[in-house]
Amino acid sequence: KLADGTQYEFNGAGSLTALVDTAGNRTTLQLDGLGFPLSLTDSTGALYRFDRQGSSPPLITRITDPAGRYIEFGYDASRRLISYRDQGGGVTLLEYDVNNRIAKKTDPRGAVELIEYDAAGRATQETLPEGGVQRFAYDVSGTLVTQTRHTDENGNTTTYRFNGLGYLVQTTDALGRITRYEREPAANLVRRTIDAAGRVTQGSYNQRGDLVRLIDAQGNTTLYDYDLRFRKPVRIENALGNVVTMQYNSQANLIALTNAEGETTSYTYTAKGQLETVTDALGRVSRFSYDAQGNLIEVVNAAGESSSRSFDAANRLIQAVDVLGRSTSYTYDSLDRVSQVQDAASGLTRFSFDANDNLLSVTDANNNPVERNLYDLRNRLTQKTDAKNLSSTYRYDAAGNLTGVTDRKGQVTSFSYDALNRVTQIQDADGRGTGYGYDLAGNVTRITDTQSGDLLMSYDTLNRLTEVVSPQGTVSYTYDALGRRTSRTLSGGDVTAYTYDRANRVKSVSLRGKTATYAYDAVGRLAARTLPDGITVAYGYDVMDRVTRIAYAKTDGTPIETLAYGYDPAGQRIVKGSGSSSVRETPFSASYDEANRLASITLNGEVFSIGYDANGNLVSKTGPTSGTTSYGWSARNQLVSIAGPAGGASFKYDALGRRIEKTVNGNTTGYLYDGAQAIAELRGNAIDTVYHTGLAIDEVRARYGASGNQTLLTDALMSVIAQANDDQSIQNYYTYSPYGEVTTLGPDEGNALQYTGRENDGTGLYYYRARYYDPVLKRFIAEDPIGIAGGINLYLYVDGNPLSYSDPDGLLLTGLHAFSRDMSPAAATTAGQTGNTAAAVAAATAAATTPAAAVTIAVATGTVEVSTVSIISRIIQIAIKGVPPDTLPPPAPIAPPPIVRTVQMSKPAGGFSPPKPTGICKP
Repeated sequence: KLADGTQYEFNGAGSLTALVDTAGNRTTLQLDGLGFPLSLTDSTGALYRFDRQGSSPPLITRITDPAGRYIEFGYDASRRLISYRDQGGGVTLLEYDVNNRIAKKTDPRGAVELIEYDAAGRATQETLPEGGVQRFAYDVSGTLVTQTRHTDENGNTTTYRFNGLGYLVQTTDALGRITRYEREPAANLVRRTIDAAGRVTQGSYNQRGDLVRLIDAQGNTTLYDYDLRFRKPVRIENALGNVVTMQYNSQANLIALTNAEGETTSYTYTAKGQLETVTDALGRVSRFSYDAQGNLIEVVNAAGESSSRSFDAANRLIQAVDVLGRSTSYTYDSLDRVSQVQDAASGLTRFSFDANDNLLSVTDANNNPVERNLYDLRNRLTQKTDAKNLSSTYRYDAAGNLTGVTDRKGQVTSFSYDALNRVTQIQDADGRGTGYGYDLAGNVTRITDTQSGDLLMSYDTLNRLTEVVSPQGTVSYTYDALGRRTSRTLSGGDVTAYTYDRANRVKSVSLRGKTATYAYDAVGRLAARTLPDGITVAYGYDVMDRVTRIAYAKTDGTPIETLAYGYDPAGQRIVKGSGSSSVRETPFSASYDEANRLASITLNGEVFSIGYDANGNLVSKTGPTSGTTSYGWSARNQLVSIAGPAGGASFKYDALGRRIEKTVNGNTTGYLYDGAQAIAELRGNAIDTVYHTGLAIDEVRARYGASGNQTLLTDALMSVIAQANDDQSIQNYYTYSPYGEVTTLGPDEGNALQYTGRENDGTGLYYYRARYYDPVLKRFIAEDPIGIAGGINLYLYVDGNPLSYSDPDGLLLTGLHAFSRDMSPAAATTAGQTGNTAAAVAAATAAATTPAAAVTIAVATGTVEVSTVSIISRIIQIAIKGVPPDTLPPPAPIAPPPIVRTVQMSKPAGGFSPPKPTGICKP
């Protein structure tokens, strides 16, 4: 029995017969008379059988799971494993050299890998499918390897040095940069790490080897305390002295988590150690129920609403039913990969895979082939074909770096890399070249671009971005000991200052002597805010953390505007009430082609024909009365021009894909950025208007410009509903249709920030960063750069639910939880479930990176991971290839902390990373 309570049981011959975890879950091994396993029974009663051949010891030839699925193993006369057959019939073959070392491996697709060895049995060369070769060389002192040199497929060498006990003490990369590791003499734990730039990180340990003190390169110290039994942290004190504490039960499960503000979340568990309830700091309880096999079958949220799940004999999710009774069903292939998803509207989306789990095809509910994919023998995407039978092709170097993409228009984009396989140059079909330079720590310090000019970045010793110099101006940053931004300074001298509470939540943001303040409730939701001009904002929520009320008032308490929201049990917004009217949407009817592209649309009785280029970008909209509006695109699939009867527009972008200039009907506006957020408007080379922004994306609270100051009042989706003057009087109102058609009441004073906080260019389009959106067409005018990871329909706006979601990056939707620090546990466990087919599909598949995605600013998204109860059964399942991975939709709760999905509207500005395009991601 171990100190943590885990028990191992043995028979009289000393053979392991059972394992009992800290919750009392018992896994039993049934042995033959010689002590070799016949079967394994986990704590749920699930039986795994082993078929064997021979004796002393017998060789396992088959493992059969409780659902009757099996994998098989084959051996040669020397009892060496020579074949493995997965449950789908795919066979992996092994061959050996004369010294019984694996010399050849052939995977189910026929890809061959060869391995060579030296006299001591160390691998010296690995020849990969498609001809790539990796080499290994060793320096030896007696029998001890003191240094290893690894040369990759491109001939780049990395060297590793070891101490007398075989622990790594130094790494020299292919550029000659050295990282050193100093170790404790007794336990060989790393006490100092010195990077290539000479920066030092220090760690101290207790006698059991637990890290108790961590000192970063700037001397900031974090302290850790542990319990004696489980060696789990019970107290963490950060560099500012703020303390987080944890408590555990006798089974090592976390039962209480208290943040630095004293707010506690509590957890209880079933007798088997499964998470049963979560109680937040307001006393709201979410409950979870499981079947006998440990599958999560019911979630009851804090409002008492229940959603359920069903599983088959193989513990695969086959049906999810939301709180409205809407069902999503899942079907699997022989390797337990999702092959069909049937949504609540009976729409059926189908997937197919090859023997190596590469996604081969996706077919939508209209039976249209969304994409078909081909791969090389190293499982790299080589061709993707769309519903129009147009293909993009991909090329790689020996090390697997993507070196070229030919898109569906025949445009070629090429990528170059340094010895560390980092992107150094991107060259597109327009002749635009973008280059990247790095410092010793790997931070991007220079981005050169033949069209938009250079970006220069500086960093502190903790690799935090401290300055960005661009042709549009300079933005610099400072941070506190916890890495939180404390100031942002523009080249014109404007300084934005930030303060935080002990739970790391923004407390105030100040600019030009005007301060916005924030107050939170016990569960971290924004409860109240004061805008820069003194207008107050109060927020109300339901038990599911959904915004129910936003009330604006003057400093003296006089009401300005109150917004009210209501929801159905599935969390969809069904009611919005306010003092302003709504906009009537333009009536329309439309037809679509097999690629979900708009083919024609009738607006106000006029029929428009719609044209696209081969990459799926809108290029024309023609009506018999209105005439033709044309749209021009760059080789990076960025909209660069609009020409039509209503006038013209042109757009320019920097190397990061950010729009830095727009010219509409002869009027030019430039933009200065903080990460993905525009923070100032330029006229010529001078700052004309500065934005008072928070840290969330599109959180613009005020505009300070030559025409005066305007405070922006927003709704739950960040749509600007009104502008207020310094005296708190309302200057104008904005009203919107659900999809963003707008009416302005009063002078707008040049404010383009409108629907969901995005920029209305006066061209009929909104700029959503990665793409442009047309509120009349109710869809994006270009394909999603992240492909089907954003949904099967590549043009769909917020999955057809504009009342509940927005899409600030033009990539992935975000919901009405923007004012909460975290999504509630119950909401987290149902996110992406029934009613959101796009999310379910995205969880099951992912898309290949396109040239457009390669130059699009990355978006951070939260995820909810999955864990199961029986560790032993999962080990067996992992051994049986094809049992559902922990990423299949929809997600189940994990053991805290925490089972929440952090809704990150944006990240504070940090270092820049150039795109390293890859092939298709596996589900």
